[in-house]
Amino acid sequence: MPNSLEAIEAAVRRFHREQQGHAPTDCVATINGDLLVVVTRDVFTPTEHLLLAQPEGRKLVSTARRELRSLTRDMIEPE
Repeated sequence: MPNSLEAIEAAVRRFHREQQGHAPTDCVATINGDLLVVVTRDVFTPTEHLLLAQPEGRKLVSTARRELRSLTRDMIEPE
């Protein structure tokens, strides 16, 4: 199973780098039965970090990330 988890972590890092321009600083995958959990850290871009300092910026980042997820959902979810 460790090789599978490493492959999952690598795929998540690669996908994030391709979509956001940089990979998370930390990415850990765990499997418990049929549940897969992937935890990532430091996923925001430098510009997003600046925006997150203000309430309106937090709303903007949240909305933009939600829209990006809807656009890329078909790339990560099986048919």
